[in-house]
Amino acid sequence: GVRFGSVDVLYHSVHLDDSKLPSDGLAPLGLGELQRREHLQVDSFERQRCGQRCDGGAMVIPPAERASLAGMKRQASLEAIEKVNEQLRLERASSVREFIQEIAYEPC
Repeated sequence: GVRFGSVDVLYHSVHLDDSKLPSDGLAPLGLGELQRREHLQVDSFERQRCGQRCDGGAMVIPPAERASLAGMKRQASLEAIEKVNEQLRLERASSVREFIQEIAYEPC
């Protein structure tokens, strides 16, 4: 089988990223400037990562932490972003519902 010995880990700052829409409609986070780079053995990296993501999935950042991680100082700005995101999420859900209804009623 294939075996890897080491991995390069890149650490970035966090910033608001308007190119994505989180499923919960809250503040979208993205990668900012490269902060540092680490070269680790894969086994060491996996042990370190397990402490952060024990469920094996993506690391979920609670909504309350998103604003502080992104450097949001004004609550009004965050609320405005989240309001727009919620509207987009609702429009997307409505569009998906309409599409499903259309294909469900098409004659075969």
